[in-house]
Amino acid sequence: RALDTIVNRHPALRTVLEHVDGQLFQRVLPCAPLDIQQQDLRALDGPARHAQAAAQRRRFEALPFDLGVDRMMRAQLLRLDEETWLLLLAVHHVAMDDWSLDIFLHEFSTLYAADDPDESNDPPALPSLPVTYADFSCWQLARSRRPRWQAQLAYWRQHLAGIPATHAIPLDFPRPRTMGISAFQVTAHLDASVVSRLKSVARAHDATLFMLIHAALATVISCWSGEQDIVIGTPVSGRTHAKLTGLIGYFSNTLALRTQLDPGMSLSQLLQFNR
Repeated sequence: RALDTIVNRHPALRTVLEHVDGQLFQRVLPCAPLDIQQQDLRALDGPARHAQAAAQRRRFEALPFDLGVDRMMRAQLLRLDEETWLLLLAVHHVAMDDWSLDIFLHEFSTLYAADDPDESNDPPALPSLPVTYADFSCWQLARSRRPRWQAQLAYWRQHLAGIPATHAIPLDFPRPRTMGISAFQVTAHLDASVVSRLKSVARAHDATLFMLIHAALATVISCWSGEQDIVIGTPVSGRTHAKLTGLIGYFSNTLALRTQLDPGMSLSQLLQFNR
């Protein structure tokens, strides 16, 4: 019931994408219970049970979505023993970004904790949402038709014209011809004292901490690649309106920033260029 509430509450999770006469359209499916497949693994012994659960998880996550038919979330429930269950969830990226994942986890835990099978008239555990993803889509469509949008689009097309397809950074393995989805995430933590000094340097140059770190990263890539025209993509939330903060959907975007370095550049010149 918690999952049903979330899917019904956020239309992006029950929206399909259909091609009509060469055009792509969104169609929101009516509210309906989520089909949660269940599998009981209690008959297996411990090692076999966990191996079967792992195999089932791999099959579940590898199952493709048909964006023209399927809702954007599917679920499966595995029973491991009398008190242990494993819930598998898959959501297509077209309907959920990283910000949305935090919203989902918060809402699921809130609804699951508040749900009482013996009480059918409980007050709603979550506040109503002021807008839907369709509202956001309409806003985007209206903006794209304004002259200011077209002028901005023309600027970025000119600014990013001729950018390098890749940077010649030394790699451990040959670059594949076709980009895959396998990746690793590397996290680094900076001491508070280092962050404080970085902020001081940024303030001294009338720059933000992001601008300083971006300039440093561009410099490192330039040194490793031997190139002076550096393009770095930075993911941004895309939630430019307060009413969108509690909405599940795909809002994120990648901001491509181009930095052209010169070996004789000072830090001040580089930060000025990054404006």
